Amino acid sequence: MLKPSNLSIGYYLLFAAIILLTAFSLRTIGLSQISIDVDEHFTNRTIEETRFGAGFAEGMRRRLYHMPVYFASLLLYPHNHSDFSLRYPSVLGSILTITLTMRILSHIYHAPRYALLAGIVLAIHGYFLLLSQQARMYPLTNALIAGISYLYLYYLNHPTSRMHWFIAQIMTMIAYLTHVATLIIVIGQGLSWLRLYVQKQASFARILYWATLQLVLIIPAVIWAYLIFDRTTETLYWVPELSIDRIFFVIQTLLLGQFTGAGDIVYWHWLLLAFIPSIAFFGYIQRIKHADYWLGLTLVPIIGIIALTHFKNMYFERYFAVALFAYIIILVLGFKVLGDVLHAKFPAWGYKIILIPITLLIIVVGTAGFLDTQQRKIPIFEHVAAKYIIENGQAGDAIASTRSILQVEHYVGRGRYKIFFQSDPEFKQFMDSGKTTYQRVWIVDNAYIKPVDWLEKLDLTPVVEQDGHTLYLYIVGE
Repeated sequence: MLKPSNLSIGYYLLFAAIILLTAFSLRTIGLSQISIDVDEHFTNRTIEETRFGAGFAEGMRRRLYHMPVYFASLLLYPHNHSDFSLRYPSVLGSILTITLTMRILSHIYHAPRYALLAGIVLAIHGYFLLLSQQARMYPLTNALIAGISYLYLYYLNHPTSRMHWFIAQIMTMIAYLTHVATLIIVIGQGLSWLRLYVQKQASFARILYWATLQLVLIIPAVIWAYLIFDRTTETLYWVPELSIDRIFFVIQTLLLGQFTGAGDIVYWHWLLLAFIPSIAFFGYIQRIKHADYWLGLTLVPIIGIIALTHFKNMYFERYFAVALFAYIIILVLGFKVLGDVLHAKFPAWGYKIILIPITLLIIVVGTAGFLDTQQRKIPIFEHVAAKYIIENGQAGDAIASTRSILQVEHYVGRGRYKIFFQSDPEFKQFMDSGKTTYQRVWIVDNAYIKPVDWLEKLDLTPVVEQDGHTLYLYIVGE
């Protein structure tokens, strides 16, 4: 039963080790089987083409428009150019996040049983699994913010622990240089300092010192942004329009994981599993230490983005995932509050009854995570097409596409064949008239883009078909 009494250190460490080992296994088994996505291809190209020194910023400018810490860390990492190696740092970042989340709940809140519950949820959480198996910066941002959260909250509980404060500030500066959305740290800490000021536990001078320090810590990130974000902002066609269902879908994804195959559907009956403890968290907020801090990392940014979207579409769903662990902490602390409230009213069975929704939560999250992982192990069309080209291609072949060809390039390899990109003049000439200096051209066609007239007239026989996408082989003269 999830009683508030302490769990023995031996049992806690044993269960924590099992959770971490399970999480590691879930993330590494079949890691290289998952098809690369476009963002991961950009990550791979960035670390292949970028070097430290004067050309680092220029290399980042050419490849990506992101903060540098994640990509700089990959340059230090002994990458062997395999997909497994490319993604392995994300696996380690997610394991560190789970460890720190359990540390926060066991040491800051003295709730080791609920710490283990949070560890289980994060270990099997479908969306966190996805982030953990992609070469992106989100596991790193989660690990950084989780570490900062532990050090910062420990300092608030023990104001004489200057070393915790100092390390937290260094990590905060690193976080600001990792992703722009890590600015939620300011919101969370700002709300906690505001509460302390209202309760007369912190002076205005102390808050001014903290605010000044944050301005200093963010200077490197501002300088970097000035150096690299110097192009006119283009309309991002892939940014979805904001809607009520979309907001609830994101909350569902953050709290419960993805339900792959169903599209952007909100499962209201399962979402209640997350909303009930979350409402308990908000309803009994006075019982939870540092609740304002967690609100600053989660609810307040969501409300802020919704408000800003009224003026400009700034709805980047993944940005909320920079601190996904914080949503799970709110979920788990909500269950703790529910258990305490039920136990106070029904001492005999209060803690027993809370096991029912907790068990159901683990089953739902685990099932969704398993199905999502199995779905992602199915090779995408670009992966299948590239494999076919590798097995059947000839020297001197070319590849053209009516869609992004980056994933095909990743698997085929640069330099092996001539690849027509959509921005190439040769691509336009080929798409307009079918004229080319190459004898054989592999055509990667997209069902969402209507083929040009000459391509329809050729009546080519598909060599690979999947999910409405088609690979053709066009041989000049045939």
